[in-house]
Amino acid sequence: MTRMWVAVHAFSGLALGAWSPWGWGPTLVGALVLHLLLDLVPHWDYTGHRRSLLWAALDVGVAMVGFVAAAVWLELPALAFVAGVVSALPDLDVF
Repeated sequence: MTRMWVAVHAFSGLALGAWSPWGWGPTLVGALVLHLLLDLVPHWDYTGHRRSLLWAALDVGVAMVGFVAAAVWLELPALAFVAGVVSALPDLDVF
């Protein structure tokens, strides 16, 4: 199975955590399930590219900037950020 961009997983987990009425435990499990479901979608895998380290840095950088922007402008709950990180964790092996 190929990898999806870390930012996509992070933002989908962020959205789940912002919306979720379930509380911490079920939401964090849901973030991991969401990661697995998104990995079923065919997508481009930059890890085989000769500049994969550059792509990985760009990918994680986009996720981090997006998280900071969300923190500043949207005032999301802590659960949203934790769910975003949990959803992205399985793909942080890109480095």
